[in-house]
Amino acid sequence: MSNNKDEYIEQHIKQRGISRIPKTEAEKKHTESMDADRYKKALDKCNQRINSNPRDEQAYLERGDVYIYLSNPKEALRNYKRAIELNQRFIKAYYGMATAYALLGSNNNAIAAIAKALELMDS
Repeated sequence: MSNNKDEYIEQHIKQRGISRIPKTEAEKKHTESMDADRYKKALDKCNQRINSNPRDEQAYLERGDVYIYLSNPKEALRNYKRAIELNQRFIKAYYGMATAYALLGSNNNAIAAIAKALELMDS
């Protein structure tokens, strides 16, 4: 019964394109390598966009998001702040900034960033 259940689960995963949690250390390393590659490509694209248009607030937001995924909240925060410098009404950048502050343990700043985003939503 267990074997049929495992086969069913694997078939279900393949049919739906769901990625399962890696079971082996080799699978984990492969997944981490693929993720690192994907984030590097995303970072490269953001950098290209910023180089061609230093006022691209969306590129700064996206680069901040990539840095969050790369566990670099300080660099993420720098990018979110730049996006806000370019557009003081950029709500998504305030949410990103709140995330970065929270990861840095700066809860009061995180709350202030969320409050600013909510304020902008109401206006």
